[in-house]
Amino acid sequence: METNKERGDTGERSMKATRSVICMVAMLGAVGALGPVAAAEGTVADIIEEIIVTARKREDTLQDVPLSVTALRADQMQRRNFRDLQDISQETSGLIYENYATAGLSTAAVIRGMGQTFTTARIQNTAVFLDGVYLQRQSMVNPGLMNLARVEVVKGPQNAQFGRNAFSGVVNYVTQRPEETFSADVRATLGNGDRADIQANASLPLIADTLYARLSAGGSDFDGHTDNDHPFADHGPGGDRETDDLLGGWQDRFYSASLRWTPAPDWDMELSYYQTDSLREPQAFYNLNGARYAYDTAEFGGPPFFAFLAPLAANCNNTMTFSSRAPFPARGPHSYCGEFPSSPPALTDPKLQAAGFGDTSGRVVIDPRSLALDSESKITRLNLTYDVSDTWSLTYQFGYVEHEARSHGTAEGRASLVGSSVAYAPVKQTPFPPFLEQLGPPGSFGAIAHAATFNANPAEMLEATSHEFRVTRTTEGLTMRAGLYVSDNEDEDGGTFYFLAPCDGPESCSTRVPSGSNPLAGKYVAVVPVVPGAVHIGIPHVYDTGHGVLGNHVLYEDKVTAIFGDIEWSISDRATLALEARYTREKKNFEQVSTTFGAPVPPTVAGSDDETFTFFTPRATLQWMPDEDHMLYGLVAAGVKTGGFNAVDPSANAGQAVYDEEQNTTFELGSKNRFLNDRLTFNAAVYVIDWQDVQGTEAATSADAWTTDVVGNIGDAEVVGFEIDGLYVAHENFFIDYHVAYSDAEYQDAVYLSAVAGPTSSWGCNNTECPANGRVDGNQVERTSKWQYGVGANLTQNLGGGWQLGVRVDVNYRGKMYATPLNLAHNGDRTLTNANLNLSNDQWDITLWGRNVFDTEYVANSFVLPSFTRYIVGLGARRTFGLTVSYGM
Repeated sequence: METNKERGDTGERSMKATRSVICMVAMLGAVGALGPVAAAEGTVADIIEEIIVTARKREDTLQDVPLSVTALRADQMQRRNFRDLQDISQETSGLIYENYATAGLSTAAVIRGMGQTFTTARIQNTAVFLDGVYLQRQSMVNPGLMNLARVEVVKGPQNAQFGRNAFSGVVNYVTQRPEETFSADVRATLGNGDRADIQANASLPLIADTLYARLSAGGSDFDGHTDNDHPFADHGPGGDRETDDLLGGWQDRFYSASLRWTPAPDWDMELSYYQTDSLREPQAFYNLNGARYAYDTAEFGGPPFFAFLAPLAANCNNTMTFSSRAPFPARGPHSYCGEFPSSPPALTDPKLQAAGFGDTSGRVVIDPRSLALDSESKITRLNLTYDVSDTWSLTYQFGYVEHEARSHGTAEGRASLVGSSVAYAPVKQTPFPPFLEQLGPPGSFGAIAHAATFNANPAEMLEATSHEFRVTRTTEGLTMRAGLYVSDNEDEDGGTFYFLAPCDGPESCSTRVPSGSNPLAGKYVAVVPVVPGAVHIGIPHVYDTGHGVLGNHVLYEDKVTAIFGDIEWSISDRATLALEARYTREKKNFEQVSTTFGAPVPPTVAGSDDETFTFFTPRATLQWMPDEDHMLYGLVAAGVKTGGFNAVDPSANAGQAVYDEEQNTTFELGSKNRFLNDRLTFNAAVYVIDWQDVQGTEAATSADAWTTDVVGNIGDAEVVGFEIDGLYVAHENFFIDYHVAYSDAEYQDAVYLSAVAGPTSSWGCNNTECPANGRVDGNQVERTSKWQYGVGANLTQNLGGGWQLGVRVDVNYRGKMYATPLNLAHNGDRTLTNANLNLSNDQWDITLWGRNVFDTEYVANSFVLPSFTRYIVGLGARRTFGLTVSYGM
């Protein structure tokens, strides 16, 4: 039954969508008043033809490539103030991307509903490349949009051409190349939230017709877009990591240098270096807790000495489960059902009121010491091209990547102000100091310690080299390519816990997280509580050195070798057949160095023999062009995402040490068309995807101090959908761009083990809200949306004297996304409106821009910690606006 609140939320969203449509209608009316002038960007055909893409590892025009591709040029992104992949996803059919509360540390791009169910997995379902160099880690895929020529989003499996883990598609960042003539530009941005950007680019011919260079540097600072209602939000550590009183801010830096050498007409060599440094605050978020996290005697039936955890926010699935982290059954609502609210629920918290902080319920309260992402990437690339003859050419690419990413973790709500609570036993000190309180009868527990706990997870370190050699032969009606790819990747990750005094005043809130001392170190040790008759699986042991020590530290090494090739045959003047294939062999191993809190692991867990994964990924495409304005294509392609390891004891967790690769077979029909004398472009694709061996979260067979949730192959899924996009020139100075995507991704023959009733069940499903056997067949894959659509109205006016005026308003919709395979809680749908006003001539470009101009409040994303039945609910960016001025010569 629809509640009054749900009806109100729907009505508010409808009103905002209506206002957006009114703005666009007003622009349509303005067209008639302005009268006919020469279109600033030419016809639709001109706009499309000038976009060159490399979706098939060679240059094609966007409208002629037989794939579903969205490509955005640098000037489009600059005028719309696109800053990252999240902005691009709003206007790309079939792509979803969110930064989550971790500001991109743990995230994944989703193409065509093939969402990644394990958010911290080190391999993504969508492969991301920078000028052909693979960016493996989550924290690398959203580097910020500086010095780019364009961004290409290629949909559907691309393993045959791009190789490693291009399972659902590819995001391809293409940078500006050195030019043969001198050019330079500088760009500056000022906006709300203390937004300040500066960027400079220069292309320099060093030796005429032979040697060219390009240099770029830029920085972007932003304090944030959403209020932080923490009472000491403006007393953070200061300096670069100051969160101040806003959330969602950043400090990004970018540097690049390219050198291009053409010693002869048949040689082309380019050496490039890129470096990005990112420091990002958490996005606005709040937590919703289920019964396994919130134990309170009066409400939830837990023992009296556990009445210290956060208030319960779950509203359904009222059951009892046994937790691996508490010695007694958890009774009460375990799940949240329905749409997450766009602000924290108004739950009264006596603990906060007793501590003198009043009522903070219903407000976003984030510890000002929190830091979500601190990353550095260094990428070196060498490209060589040699045209042996008119029919033969050779190419070679070398790539080298160094990457580090970490966080200081985040603390929210009560956990920040009065601390989280852990049962401790005294080791060296009595009586109890102020941050401890005696708990239970003598000899049962000892003490409860109250500390702000920051879980900095994951910490990532990557060093990777790659070599790709390709030979091409082109004759009349036939193109053949073959190549070899070799890479060596040394990768590691882990997590760190920091324990600080609660942020309850200016002094405590000014302490930096890494440098803060652990008030428990050397004096108190976490213990497993002793409750007669209870299940004793236990709280993980916190060692004296646990503060700031890298736990769950794992070393990986991947050695990849692949051979690939393709052949394109012009069957006739109108039809072309392309066959592509890649055979890949991955030799992988790992070493588990430490447990959750940094202690050594048992010898049986510490390592693994080499495992070898091999797979064959073909693609076949038939293309038919009845004339130059229409094209039909059909393709079938295989996609593979590699398997991997779990850090478990094989003797206790049989079958979970290694998980298999996931695979898909995609069938796609598409059409690209120009109508009405090139005034209308209409492109469409329909697809069916058979997705097998989905990699998802499952509970470990045997819980222990070094094993939490693991990755497993939880079942299959099927995806059915379509994409439509294009342009329509309604008037010679007015055009509309549009996109629509539908993607129905449903589980088939799948089991969500965290829901299965039993001693290790997280959700404890009761066969009413969710099935006790964990079957999720027919449910929507989490973190995917069935519907997306957007429309942009673009108006241009020639003002004379070389000046042009441009106005754009776009409206973008995304449907609801579920938080888990159980399909109980979801983010709700959302409609966002953006606008910009641009004035330009040959040298100056001045843009006034606004994003989310109606300041819509919405839930952008969510994920769960099933072991604790805790939802982390991320809120979307609020309204931002600013002015960007650039000057080029």
